[in-house]
Amino acid sequence: MLGLIFTLAFTVLLGYTIYLFIPKSTDMPGESILSLEAQQAIKELMLKPIDWLSFQMDTKDKKCLEILEENPNHFILKRIGFMLAFGLVLFMVAGPWMIAVGLIVGWIFPSMSLRARYNNWRDSVSADSPTMVDYLIIYFSIGYNVPMALNEASEVVGPDLSQELRRVSADIALNKDYASALDKFSERVDNPHVDAILQQLKASWSTKASPDMFEDLADSLVEMRKLKISMATSRQKIFMVALPILGVLGLLTLVCIPLAYTVMGQFTDITITSN
Repeated sequence: MLGLIFTLAFTVLLGYTIYLFIPKSTDMPGESILSLEAQQAIKELMLKPIDWLSFQMDTKDKKCLEILEENPNHFILKRIGFMLAFGLVLFMVAGPWMIAVGLIVGWIFPSMSLRARYNNWRDSVSADSPTMVDYLIIYFSIGYNVPMALNEASEVVGPDLSQELRRVSADIALNKDYASALDKFSERVDNPHVDAILQQLKASWSTKASPDMFEDLADSLVEMRKLKISMATSRQKIFMVALPILGVLGLLTLVCIPLAYTVMGQFTDITITSN
């Protein structure tokens, strides 16, 4: 009975998640038996607990979602979906006493995944910063100022850093405050080496930029170049380590669970016989 309840709850939540994620056309007749007003009222009613959970979310998760431009409500729905999914799977595999473990794992897993994506994004931006500096030095040597050089550099660096540079340019064009835009960039990346580069750019924003303005940051640039190399090798190492571990865990699951049920069954038979 409990498994049926979990299955139904998971199915309903999955359907509603799909409903939220897939954009719908409002000019197609016969799309729903409910009016648009009724659909909107139901959606607002169901989103109230989601909004409350979003408000109660951990500050670190909120920051990661904002930086990665992900919807907090969708994140909460994923979290609830994982809780139900892990709870259901562990219930079917090991019984009702594992439901609580599944709920806890399902609650933690999306946060771990979100923070891992943010760390990957931050490392990508940091590792690409030396390339940006190389191009900035070239642009400064031919007479570009800092805004012009950043615009040009956004076309040749990696996609994550390129998006951030475009965001900085858009922020400056909107608010006319280059210092605030660069400070926001530094807060998002949260890397002291990147911050040192941005502080140099901020100091030279309104003056003629010199190609040797980054000489004091030689050690920082070396560290970030090492980061780029280590990122390329760490992905291969993680794959080579994770693959046998997952294989062993899968083998243990296939062997240990049936074995446990067999031992428990024999113990039950012995107990019944002795009685």
